[in-house]
Amino acid sequence: MTDAVVYSDGSRLRDNGPVGWGCQVLVEHKRLELSGTLDSSSTLLAELHAAYKGIELAIEHHASHVVVYTDCLSLIELLKGRAQRPLQNPIIAAEVAQVKAWEEQVEIRWVWAKSHHRHGSGGNERADYLAKQALLKEQA
Repeated sequence: MTDAVVYSDGSRLRDNGPVGWGCQVLVEHKRLELSGTLDSSSTLLAELHAAYKGIELAIEHHASHVVVYTDCLSLIELLKGRAQRPLQNPIIAAEVAQVKAWEEQVEIRWVWAKSHHRHGSGGNERADYLAKQALLKEQA
């Protein structure tokens, strides 16, 4: 059994601007990073996509237990089934459905990293940095 830790974050540089996402995955004594941008202004989608990509990468590395740190309480509420309105967005609905399917295969635990200040803050800060860098790179 392999354990993995995912630090994920979404970001936006300006109101109603495009969003970036970033994640850092610690698995098999490796530190892996992914980031990118989305053709959307939804920070919830960016937060979800960052976690999604991190979990996907952890599973590709045979993780059976994944702890996901996010500073987005709305994301945790959504994934625990306590928010339904965001599911009207078909992209959000599809990614949530995939995360739910993964939860049938691996244990996923969600941890709120409050404003980058609690446990996991270093990784969450890195994920935020990756998301912002992806946006800056796209603007260049």
